[in-house]
Formats: sequence, structure tokens, C-alpha cells
Amino acid sequence: PRLFSLVNATDVLVENWSFLQSPYWTFTARDVARLEVRGCAIDNRVNHADEHGPLNLAAFNTDGFDVAGRDIYIHHSTVWNQDDCFTIQPMDRSGLNAQCTENVLVEHVVASGLGLTVGAVRPH
Repeated sequence: PRLFSLVNATDVLVENWSFLQSPYWTFTARDVARLEVRGCAIDNRVNHADEHGPLNLAAFNTDGFDVAGRDIYIHHSTVWNQDDCFTIQPMDRSGLNAQCTENVLVEHVVASGLGLTVGAVRPH
């Protein structure tokens, strides 16, 4: 299961949340408009060590923030996992709030995992 899922939403602020040891993708947002995430932390370390050793490598598919929509701002947050830290997903033109993922800014973050992944975002 996904730890936090947001679908078909507008004008959302997620602030100062901590997500610990998610079994699968940690934070997903689909078909959102004007989403801001700030001051949040994702920690999927198995043993709380500051390394990606063999024990922690078993925590695959523990994506951090997976988002799709428009006007998304993620900042001043941290992710420690064994997979994608920040993933920008495509939209399929069937959304109510967004037809294409656009205007996404990720800044002032600390990430330890596989970094930033950008999916196949279709043009307008």
C-alpha cells in the first residue's frame, strides 16, 4: 500500500509531515493542481544507518514523492530511501485538474537514494 495518496485535488499544502518506513511508494499525488509540499521528511532506512548497505537495499520500491499534475512545488524537505526520491509522472490527458504534468519545481531538498526521475511527460 501507498502510505499517502492524493488524487484529484486542488490548492493543497502538506507541511511538516514525517513519513517513516513506508512499505511501498511513500507519497503519491495524481491529477493535482497547486500542490505545495514543505518541511516534510521521508525516512525508509531499515536500520537508521547513514549508508546504503545490504540491509537497506532490500527496501526497493520505496519511492519518496511521486507527483503528476500542474503547479507543484516541493521544497525544504528530505528523503532517505533506496529508490527514486522525487519522481515526476506523466498525465494521460484524462485529468480534471491537469492534462499534462507541468510547472513542477523541486528545490532546497536533501535526497539520498536514486535521485530525481522524470517520466515521459507528454506535451500539450
